[in-house]
Amino acid sequence: MPSKTGAKSTDTEQRVAELYKHIDQLMYHYTAIQSDSLDTPWGTLSHQECKVVKMLEQEGSCIMRQIAEPLGLALSTATGIVDRLVHKNLVHRERSDEDRRIVKVGLTDEGRAIYEADKKRFMDLCRGMLNSLTDREQISYLSLTQKIIKNG
Repeated sequence: MPSKTGAKSTDTEQRVAELYKHIDQLMYHYTAIQSDSLDTPWGTLSHQECKVVKMLEQEGSCIMRQIAEPLGLALSTATGIVDRLVHKNLVHRERSDEDRRIVKVGLTDEGRAIYEADKKRFMDLCRGMLNSLTDREQISYLSLTQKIIKNG
């Protein structure tokens, strides 16, 4: 007769496998949305370029160190990414009036528009997911997701 611990372990492993399938399906839907954007300006950006654009939208103008550190990039790598984004007219560099050695990087209007278009596509996916749930289920799902992210 199996022990309770063995049964619990088996149940947990079955749930892990089920969660894996769910996450895989979510990633499939997200990837489908991303592939829809391949013929848009967002689709021409590398993964790292997308991360920098998202960060600048969320944080506002930053100096290079503020971009590199949170993204786990070498300063030279971040500089190269920003160079490409400047060339694509998605970000701009601006020297500080107080200290000319300080250069801040910020989004251009075009960079902001591209970010907003991608965000809208992703928000549509999220809206579709939540619409399949009752209000109570939505609140529970969001609470559980936040708990998982916080502790994961």
